[in-house]
Amino acid sequence: MTEVTPQEFLESYPKNPIPYNEDKLIYKPIFSKDQLDYLEALNKYSNSNALLSPRNIEMFSIEFAYTSALLEGNTYSPVEAELLLTKDKIGGQKNLKETLMLKNMHESFDYLVQEVAETKKDAVEGSLNTRPFTYLVKNAHAIASKNLLEEEEMGSVRNSVIFIGFCSYVPSSIPQQLEIGLETIAKEYEKIENPFEKAVYAHQNLSYLQYFIDHNKRTARNMCAYTLMAADKMPVMFTERSVEEYAKAMTHYYESEPADYSKFAEYFIASYERVCSRMNAYAVEQAREDTGYLPSIPSQEQIKVEAYERLILELNKYNPEQAQQTLTKLKELLPDIVSGKIELPNIPTVSKNPEVDIPTSQDLNKEINTDKGLQ
Repeated sequence: MTEVTPQEFLESYPKNPIPYNEDKLIYKPIFSKDQLDYLEALNKYSNSNALLSPRNIEMFSIEFAYTSALLEGNTYSPVEAELLLTKDKIGGQKNLKETLMLKNMHESFDYLVQEVAETKKDAVEGSLNTRPFTYLVKNAHAIASKNLLEEEEMGSVRNSVIFIGFCSYVPSSIPQQLEIGLETIAKEYEKIENPFEKAVYAHQNLSYLQYFIDHNKRTARNMCAYTLMAADKMPVMFTERSVEEYAKAMTHYYESEPADYSKFAEYFIASYERVCSRMNAYAVEQAREDTGYLPSIPSQEQIKVEAYERLILELNKYNPEQAQQTLTKLKELLPDIVSGKIELPNIPTVSKNPEVDIPTSQDLNKEINTDKGLQ
């Protein structure tokens, strides 16, 4: 029998395909008023006005490139990334693709920083020469994909089918539909007034559209940061501590019908807390004191469900087929469990020693299925 890791098992449960839906590109509010007030307060205390000094923006640009590449599986360490981007020293045993990914991400981010600076300079001089959204997106992508894609694919619409792993969402493969989708995003983007709403809208929907053959999320992260900098806000950085959270939040949005930004909104806030604390260690404390905002806390039933999932993953080592059936049933019932309509039994204990005291998958399945409401 083929061995699978717990993470592979959890992510690979059967799903029905979900086709591209152009209606998801129509903007709808993402954050609550309390969340927006909190994000504004975080920015207020972040010392973002000091970010664009040459020293600070260069270090931010390096770390932004590193964390963005890490989300794509890049194995450069922070020190190796800094040496590459400041001294052009290639990390030991690193392949060319990883090296180019980092250098391109750094260059693409710097390009958008320069665009922000030029737009602000033009505004001071009385000129309104803001680049069109689609122009910026395509240029940022062309730079991020340099020498990683064919020249005709850089900054250009996709002409082939793509597959998104561990996700039921199936993007459109029709170039005309993708062109219309990008124009829709550009029009909706221009209508949005709040910069946080605008940044997350661009990130989620550029990622969802999958306009390019590759590097869509990298370009989306760059445009998210650009949008905030253009509004004099601290740009967000999705840090190395949140790779799995990022993937889950993105998958949730891809698969949601209608569009549900809630998981990514929470993820964004947590990421913004971290980045705003980089130049003021007390930014979170001060912002919460100003607004009274506290992050949402998972319900006890949600915590219990997650504990059951961990247990099932452990049992997967011994009986994958039965464990998968149990997990599938658990996911089907999740809305009723979280709402309190169905109460799960107490969590069984799993011994660290695989030979002692571990209930079988059949035991677990029986316990779930004989609980109140699960028969």
